[in-house]
Amino acid sequence: MRVRFLEHALKPAVKQPSEAERLNRSRERAEENARVDAMLQYYHQKKIEYYLRHPDVLATDLAHEREVADYLRERGITPEPSRIPAQFHRGLKKYQPTPKTTNRT
Repeated sequence: MRVRFLEHALKPAVKQPSEAERLNRSRERAEENARVDAMLQYYHQKKIEYYLRHPDVLATDLAHEREVADYLRERGITPEPSRIPAQFHRGLKKYQPTPKTTNRT
């Protein structure tokens, strides 16, 4: 009991970050999240463009995802959501790209 008391007394206290440090961390975290979101959108758009140029790859990827989903369902496991954009599941001819929005005011 005494040893624990002495260890606790001698152990340096956890330093609480100052307000400036907290603001700085939250700003850095917001910038990092914005960068990650932007990169996800970029790669998502590149994947759509790739599927439009290579419909055979799209067909192969769709077949593979369906095969994996069927296998998981047979085992009683819920399959993961598809990584292929939902518009492509109806087929390439029915794909309607969504227009890019601009922030013009």
